Amino acid sequence: MMQVCYLVPSLRSSGPTNQIVYLLEENSKSAVCELIYFSKKDTSVIHLNKLKTLNIKITHMSFVVALKYLNTHKFDVVHSHGLLSDLISTIQIKSKSVLTSRNNPLKDYPSKFGYLKGSIMALSHWVIQVLNKNVISCSHSLGRDLNKIGIRNNVIQNGTRVPLVNIDRHKRSSVILTGISTGNLIPRKNFEYTFKLFSQLDAIKLDICGKGSYPDNDYPENIILKGYINNVTEIYINYDFFISTSLSEGLPNSVLEAAMFGLPLILSNIPPHKEIADILQNCLLIDIDKDEKENSLLISEYLNSITIETRESIAKNAQRHFSKVKMASNYYEYYKGLLSI
Repeated sequence: MMQVCYLVPSLRSSGPTNQIVYLLEENSKSAVCELIYFSKKDTSVIHLNKLKTLNIKITHMSFVVALKYLNTHKFDVVHSHGLLSDLISTIQIKSKSVLTSRNNPLKDYPSKFGYLKGSIMALSHWVIQVLNKNVISCSHSLGRDLNKIGIRNNVIQNGTRVPLVNIDRHKRSSVILTGISTGNLIPRKNFEYTFKLFSQLDAIKLDICGKGSYPDNDYPENIILKGYINNVTEIYINYDFFISTSLSEGLPNSVLEAAMFGLPLILSNIPPHKEIADILQNCLLIDIDKDEKENSLLISEYLNSITIETRESIAKNAQRHFSKVKMASNYYEYYKGLLSI
């Protein structure tokens, strides 16, 4: 059987970690898989317990120990995710190296980590990805971005679990529509624009699930900051729509998860969101450079047009194109292709 070692920075609850769990859930059925992670900080108990049910070896190691381990233990493939993981995967000499890119480091790191630190990290990650010949981008839009900065890559789109539920056919007990948005309150997620939108949509409620707070609680009364939710996928079925006004993304896990439940999607018109909307259909893309009053009218019209058939179509298309089974199968075929070279 093929032997694959996965390298991740941590097992904290996040979209990238979810993707690793999905890969291991599927590929551990047909390959001998091992997982190495470097930081115990904010480890998700849910993720760890799920991984422990799989037939895989899970080990916490330091950078130095992991590099030594990989240079003395041969795998068919070492598949990494994240800056430190990608560095180790690229410089180890025993196994084929594959890395997954989930963002454009030159764009995202300076804004996320500050100009100086972010620029150093961005340049470092760029060099690693240029040197590695087996870079996988998680979306076609990201793949085009990486090509423009000299990083050759193939594309395997993110996937997620298909929920074992039917789209809700009964009438809601409340006549007030309630939406959900997820993500930490950071500038890239652009919640400030979301707040402006919902100041114009006072007949609609919105719950935001994610870490962070807003200065002086200065946001509309129809918005509730729910804070961190450990397993947000369990509550999507309780909502009427999903909204994201992000400035940039890779291929957002939260959008795919919401679509699996048939939630109508209101998304900022950025390339990764458009990539999803073009496949799913029946989504609303809004230009976040436009006045929020104009977009709020579009949102009202869109939500009023939604039928149960619309929701079923969104869920069906999501399950056909963005399942974790399809994603894992695509990765497994890529590994096999590498080994045949």
